[in-house]
Amino acid sequence: MNSAAELIDLERYPVLTPDALRAVLDWAREQLRDTGACELPGFLSRRGLAAVEADSDTLATQAYRSEGLGTAYLGVPDFELPEDHPRRYFGRAAVGVVAYDMFPSDAPLRRLYEWDPFMRFIEAVLQRGMLYRYILRSVGDRSAADELYQETWSRVIASRERIGRFRASAAMNIQKLLAKRAKSQSGPEGM
Repeated sequence: MNSAAELIDLERYPVLTPDALRAVLDWAREQLRDTGACELPGFLSRRGLAAVEADSDTLATQAYRSEGLGTAYLGVPDFELPEDHPRRYFGRAAVGVVAYDMFPSDAPLRRLYEWDPFMRFIEAVLQRGMLYRYILRSVGDRSAADELYQETWSRVIASRERIGRFRASAAMNIQKLLAKRAKSQSGPEGM
């Protein structure tokens, strides 16, 4: 498979034909609005899925792994949302991340990620404006992008200890908030 288009079931998800995509976009946006998530069953063709799975199996061994407490979005619960919303669920969370530069340039998932029609499709579903793949696109100047990248990561690395303390404090505060909320919903003692 040489083309990112070959990875997708274009009959079901006509990302190359915007007019034919309207019903898919409406359906995807409705899911996102109603549940906070959007699933695209069969988005990848069978051959595309097999190629991405094989590539993922190879790259998974190189993933950076992290665990902690949080929502499905790795954040603090939003109690303003309906009870069954994923942003309200709070529990153990674990992720494995493979950095972009670890993907070979011919990796199927990277080809899909770098394919403009796929990016336009994601933008159309999210309706949040233009998405940027790289800092270079938003800055426009390679040396300025490199400097900004280095500065950003220097700050991330320097604040590692502070972030660890913040996570521990946030987890304790969330646990206290959940306990307080549970107690207030159970009513006064003895009733």
